[in-house]
Amino acid sequence: MNGHNLLHTIFSRINLSKNEREKVIESFTSATFKKNEFIFKEGKILDHYFFIEKGFIRSFTFDFHDTEVTTNFYSESEIVIDWTSFMLRVPTQENFQANTDCVC
Repeated sequence: MNGHNLLHTIFSRINLSKNEREKVIESFTSATFKKNEFIFKEGKILDHYFFIEKGFIRSFTFDFHDTEVTTNFYSESEIVIDWTSFMLRVPTQENFQANTDCVC
């Protein structure tokens, strides 16, 4: 599912006026990340999230021995977010890093 298909899915499930649809479309912006680039870093409060159109992202944290522990993988058509950080306005405990070049 690409960004166009995402919007089509949203619009097919709810009844919006033309003006409302335009406001929804305006709220989306495109972002690209290079392989190994951090999308979110632990300790930061998330102000946004991403819908992956192309690529793979990994989230991870560190254990007591400072070893990386993978917590999730995200791929095309998935949303990359730390819900707790985004909704409760608290710092994320995880890192989110592009495993490949990504388009979101």
